Amino acid sequence: MLKKLNKRMPANSGEGGFTLIELLVVIIIIGILAAIAIPVYLNQRQKAYDSTAQSDLRNMATAMEAYYSDNNDYTGVTETILHDSYGFRPSTAATDSVISAGTSAYCLESNVTGASAPYYLTSDNSIPTKTACT
Repeated sequence: MLKKLNKRMPANSGEGGFTLIELLVVIIIIGILAAIAIPVYLNQRQKAYDSTAQSDLRNMATAMEAYYSDNNDYTGVTETILHDSYGFRPSTAATDSVISAGTSAYCLESNVTGASAPYYLTSDNSIPTKTACT
């Protein structure tokens, strides 16, 4: 059977396979594409961690406002109270805490494993920032 196939193929058909240079060029192109794609992927992961921290702070602020509507001040609120009575559920990789809570203002912190830095949210500002509360 192989003899018949060999007879059908011309002796020098030029279809012997890839050269070493061709294979090296393909490997170099794949390496360049990987060098571009990996940092982009890692940057997207960083953005996801930061978004998780910001989302936790907004959810925690909503629970704080619910606490305020029931008690007319923020004094005495803890993460446990927000969790048990007001439905706040932090993300699994987050450490969320109430830094300070007075009669009319609060400061919240969310630190997510992998985030670039902790995020803070105050009752004065509805946008989470990396600037610590004063």
